[in-house]
Amino acid sequence: MSELFNYNSTYAPYFKSFIKMKQDKGYNVLRTKWIFLEFDKFFASIGAKELYITRSLIEQWRNTRINDTQRTIYTKYSVWS
Repeated sequence: MSELFNYNSTYAPYFKSFIKMKQDKGYNVLRTKWIFLEFDKFFASIGAKELYITRSLIEQWRNTRINDTQRTIYTKYSVWS
């Protein structure tokens, strides 16, 4: 299943590091992996090169999530933070 979670954006090393840290502490990280994959694809699609996340970038991502419920968006915002 790890081949599903192949991160390629500028943020890929940070996603991988965060997931490893959480796994090492015993957390279930499957949901986080899926959310990071979504973020990673978004960052790659817009050609993000900066290593910081701005409000504008989050709003741009949010505008792509037209079918997500408010609860789903909340969950994803929680992962952002």
